[in-house]
Amino acid sequence: MVTIITLKNHPIDQIIKTCCKTLRKGGILCVPTETVYGLVCAADQEGAIQRMAAIKNRPLDKPFALFSPGWDCIAPYLKHPCPSAELLASHFWPGPVTLVIPVMDETPCSYQGTVGVRFPGNDFLQILLQEWSGLLANTSLNRSGEPVVWSLDPSNPILKELNLIIDGGVLPKRAPSTVVNCAIQPPCVLREGDITQSEILEWRNKRNE
Repeated sequence: MVTIITLKNHPIDQIIKTCCKTLRKGGILCVPTETVYGLVCAADQEGAIQRMAAIKNRPLDKPFALFSPGWDCIAPYLKHPCPSAELLASHFWPGPVTLVIPVMDETPCSYQGTVGVRFPGNDFLQILLQEWSGLLANTSLNRSGEPVVWSLDPSNPILKELNLIIDGGVLPKRAPSTVVNCAIQPPCVLREGDITQSEILEWRNKRNE
């Protein structure tokens, strides 16, 4: 049976403890982010990742992205140095920017030598990631092909398939994260969100001056 915890009504340390306990057991969480509601599970638990894919009706060859508590946590997985991604992370993280980086084959959620990674700007998720001290596989709270959501609807059938729901209330309507492919040079914006392509290009150009 799924457990629902309202973020504003419980001490944050107790919520984080419950989240980590659920993740260690292979559970799947619904969490608020700074963009939309999402799903997360432990990145090193293949069973949890497969279950999350099934809940999403998502093909296994369409990999999930990763949440990381910072660049230092993902850097050991790099196949080779990626200075463009490191620079973008130093400026836009924590925040709604997902960086696609070249990684070694054993990296969780990697596909064809790359993985998308992000350090989210949501306060709750930052605390969770720091306490977890590792990577979380993540995706949006919706079936593949359906719209993303900014509030929790009790009638949403996905919620009944989860282990723990963190209810952060109605989120501000923001676009999903901006996705930047840093596995190629120069980096290319694959999906534009609140952080626009012009902002990323302007900042990158300033760094190159």
